[in-house]
Amino acid sequence: MGSFVEREADWLRFTITNLTKDEIEMANTMTEIGFLQHIIQDQLHRHSGFQVDDLYKLIYQATCGGEHLLTNKSKARKNLIEEWESTERIPKGETLLEIIDPRGEIMRVNLRVYKKIGGTVQKIFEYFIRSVDAFKKDQDRLVRYWEAIMEMAKKETIPFSKDILEDFYIDMGRKGFPATHHSESYLDANRPSYRLVLKGLWEGFNKKGTV
Repeated sequence: MGSFVEREADWLRFTITNLTKDEIEMANTMTEIGFLQHIIQDQLHRHSGFQVDDLYKLIYQATCGGEHLLTNKSKARKNLIEEWESTERIPKGETLLEIIDPRGEIMRVNLRVYKKIGGTVQKIFEYFIRSVDAFKKDQDRLVRYWEAIMEMAKKETIPFSKDILEDFYIDMGRKGFPATHHSESYLDANRPSYRLVLKGLWEGFNKKGTV
């Protein structure tokens, strides 16, 4: 495990709109695995009811994107419009963007906040489908991240049992590491409503003055 951390230790340099000044400083000095741990801890702080299922979904989205949500483009658009029209008030503490990828390539855009600042359902759908088309799925990275997460659990730097993580990993591996849903406790506590968007695409549109 140490050799993997060493291999990943020399590259992470990125900033993102939603980071504070202190977080930018942290991101510029952390290893990839160190920032992965920071992301997990941030998600635990943001979201009540965060379970192993939600940890796996986080890692899956960071490494494999949202391709599974776009197998039927018409249905994906219909689902987005229905979700958009039923958005509720913004929960306390919810931000526009959530970092989920230690490499800074992909993030969650929370629909409630995006709608509040004047975003449109047409534009977020465009962001989403372009991101799906451009994102390169990397299941090997998913495996490497999960191995690193099990090491974190062993060192008790995250609040999950290594045995539970290992059992979950084996089960997902047997199934071919599929996309999964959030846990019931996470859904009940957070009512998640977001789409995955590539950071570069998001920044490109926003330089043009569009949301």
